[in-house]
Amino acid sequence: WEDTNGDLIVTGYVYTEIEPRRWVIGDGTPQSEPVLRPLQTVQHEPKSETTK
Repeated sequence: WEDTNGDLIVTGYVYTEIEPRRWVIGDGTPQSEPVLRPLQTVQHEPKSETTK
């Protein structure tokens, strides 16, 4: 979060901008939308038991 002075507060640290720009922490913004794929199940026919 930013305080009233425009300083960025991140869990135990306070960041102050020397040059005016937007805050960037961690990795950059992904270039593509994430793709969600549903789980797929495979059904096998039960093995028949042979009797002797």
